[in-house]
Amino acid sequence: MDIDALQIPRFHIDVTHAAYSVHAEHSQTGDVVREGYATLQAAVARAAELLQAGYSIEIWSPASLEKP
Repeated sequence: MDIDALQIPRFHIDVTHAAYSVHAEHSQTGDVVREGYATLQAAVARAAELLQAGYSIEIWSPASLEKP
């Protein structure tokens, strides 16, 4: 599946300034995706699409956003 062909509404921002970063790697092709999102909801939506496309994913956020 071509990741660029997926049609989803999202607010994509620079990974270095993102509240949430999605890091993904496709085990068969070796393709790597690194994207930033302003909200956890947008990051999770994108991660779900990447999982369906065969990617292993990680979602990162700064410790300052974490709640005990």
